[in-house]
Amino acid sequence: MKPDRVKSMVDGLERQFLEGFDPFFHYVTLEAMSNGVLDTFQIQNDEGDELLDHEIIRQLQASEKKRSDHISSLARVFRYFAAETLVLLIVSGPPFGPFARAASTLRYDEMNKVFDDLANRKVPRKFHLSRKNRAFDFTSWLSYRISGDPDWMTRLGRHEIANLVVEEAEMLRSRGAINAFKHGKPFSFGTGFKMTLTHPETGKTVSNVPLDGINWIEWSEKKPSLEISYHTEEIIPEEDKARIFLIALLSNAIRNYRLARMNGEQNVELTFPHGFTSGKMVRRQSMKIRLSPSEEGKK
Repeated sequence: MKPDRVKSMVDGLERQFLEGFDPFFHYVTLEAMSNGVLDTFQIQNDEGDELLDHEIIRQLQASEKKRSDHISSLARVFRYFAAETLVLLIVSGPPFGPFARAASTLRYDEMNKVFDDLANRKVPRKFHLSRKNRAFDFTSWLSYRISGDPDWMTRLGRHEIANLVVEEAEMLRSRGAINAFKHGKPFSFGTGFKMTLTHPETGKTVSNVPLDGINWIEWSEKKPSLEISYHTEEIIPEEDKARIFLIALLSNAIRNYRLARMNGEQNVELTFPHGFTSGKMVRRQSMKIRLSPSEEGKK
């Protein structure tokens, strides 16, 4: 296929994505789920009589009582989804190819490298850009990926946007909580573990401050040892909802800018998040127990 035909097809794919992309999907869906109600279920026996006391009914009622906890956890999960979409938006588009390419080829270790670099305020590997043989630093690079102007962020003092991207990338580096939610690992919502240590000589006691959020257990086998770890990721649902909205605003600005450029528009009015609080990193706690065979057991 001729190069111009390939470019036309790629541009068509990108336009199709951008026109169909809804940056506020996660926020609106979360709001709808938070305010919705559970349908009424009926269970009947073979004769058609309604069974009011049935195990499934009891389990649904028990789950409904945990509704607020489930929604709180879902707010964090949706924040992960929205933040990952934002990162894919930033590293896609000219000259790196359409969103479809980034979403399909950046997986596992490659995606984790992007998260790590952004969290460390570095230009992600394989996504460097330069002008007049001079490589963009992180701020210039991010400013260019968002607005097409490497000096925009510094000129207008919009460094809180860089902080937003960095903090969300930091959250994305550790996906234990979202995997626990996704795979149904031993999972709960509430106060995490509390550990107390007493010094054998002074008797001084040290205790951690437990976090409230998603709790889960992980199992790791490194023969001949077995490691069991208990984890908590702190959740403050209102902060998650606020972050989802900020991410949506930034994703929407990037979408509108790129569509305008594809349509040949030189001037476009964009709405960026502004005046929000940054510096609140997601807090986590972990406790690991390693079980190894004793020397006596090896004999």
